[in-house]
Amino acid sequence: MNHKEAYEEQQILMWIEQLESRDRAQATKAIRALSAIGTPAIPFLIQALHDIDRWHNAVQTLITIGAPAVDPLIACLSVPVIDNFAFEALTRIGESAVLPLIQVLQSSHKAAQAWAALALGFIGDIRAIEALINALQDDNAAVRKEAKKALVRIKTNIHKS
Repeated sequence: MNHKEAYEEQQILMWIEQLESRDRAQATKAIRALSAIGTPAIPFLIQALHDIDRWHNAVQTLITIGAPAVDPLIACLSVPVIDNFAFEALTRIGESAVLPLIQVLQSSHKAAQAWAALALGFIGDIRAIEALINALQDDNAAVRKEAKKALVRIKTNIHKS
């Protein structure tokens, strides 16, 4: 690690600590700073999802970073305790998470598949319909249940449009 990378990591760690600030202005400042740092902050933000005092602001920051955070968040769908935080961030990131979520839906990790189906339903992108229909045949009841709910949600959104 060179001097610049070490300095950047030190700055990221300082801002990560500020995510737990009870002072809303200070926490917001940390969210903005980490969002501006972007991709280099993602691994630290993913780790912050494990911290009860930081997870909410870490999710907000990952949402703000957007597309670069999708793949690391996808990996979190199979990690108990933070899977729901990853789900929240992915649904709020939206469109750029759709294709990676479809890939998860076609994977073999059942818990991640169920989260992916649920997220695809909340995002409501019609590109997910075929994969969700296929998931209705999955051998896991939770995956089938979430795929069905997702299809209903997408159908409802289409009819509202």
